[in-house]
Amino acid sequence: MWLRRTVERRRPDLDVEAEQGVRCCGAVAVATTFLTDPCSSQTANDPDDWTVFESLPNSSIEEESGACRILSSDGSLASIQQNVLVSGKKYTLRYRVVRNSGGGLKIKIGATEQSVTSTEDWHEVEFTADGTSFEFIRDGVTDISIDGASLKETLAAGTLVYRHLRGTVVRAIRNPEGKSKMVRLECLPSKGLLSTAMGIVVQNQCPWIFGQRGCGIDTGPLKESGTIDSIDGKKVTVSGLTTTTTDRYWHRGFVERDGLKIGIREYTTGNEFELIREPPSDWEAQVGIFTPGCDKYIETCRARWDNESNFGGSGYAIPNVHPIIEQR
Repeated sequence: MWLRRTVERRRPDLDVEAEQGVRCCGAVAVATTFLTDPCSSQTANDPDDWTVFESLPNSSIEEESGACRILSSDGSLASIQQNVLVSGKKYTLRYRVVRNSGGGLKIKIGATEQSVTSTEDWHEVEFTADGTSFEFIRDGVTDISIDGASLKETLAAGTLVYRHLRGTVVRAIRNPEGKSKMVRLECLPSKGLLSTAMGIVVQNQCPWIFGQRGCGIDTGPLKESGTIDSIDGKKVTVSGLTTTTTDRYWHRGFVERDGLKIGIREYTTGNEFELIREPPSDWEAQVGIFTPGCDKYIETCRARWDNESNFGGSGYAIPNVHPIIEQR
């Protein structure tokens, strides 16, 4: 079983309907995350893989209900750092401020510091690394808790780089779980498309309509004119046709006059036809246009129409009897 994968994008201008069904070559189920979430399974002074810088007792890094609290009551240093960047590459930082009791927040990329938004919400920042270290740092007197930090490499145009999936977007949800300006995309890997039903029945008969799209036969030159000599209910007798010795040549074809078409239910050889409905009485002694039909079997397609390359059936079907316990 090929499972759908999910990825979220920050796209406030995204047309969700247009996103569905597009190829997502290189898009992934889970974006490559370089930062370890600083709120995951941490204890005070031990936020997972981060290095802690603090100036006790007035500045500290603490765990607060699963979030990382950056506290500085006097403006002295309090920060957490990871060495995960490649100098010169562009990145997109995504983080969430879950509580702000005062002050601001900065990020430090290599040797460069910049203030970032510190309101209680999800935020994104794009930057070019001028070093290898990344750091969340207090901005003056600060008491802020952050959660869900992730860092992703971006293309020059700002498009997120994703890995591990090549497939198609099959569903898009705007503002998932109340996250504003976000879109959740469900992606199906390319091999997952192999399990998608195509809606074509595997059978020994061709699904195409004779002479129409898919079939490839031009029935125009095959049409013949014939005079309807007599009408007896659904049965008619016809004269003047050229092709009357080929078995079942007109079977499943139709006769047309004055814009009305009536299908031919049965025909073997000769000049007698059985139609699917009784023709108008005024057709008697009049000329009709006859179009041949096809029984849709591969043998007929091959031998009569030389059209096997366009045969749309599988050429075989479930037998009428059980081949092990029954015999014909």
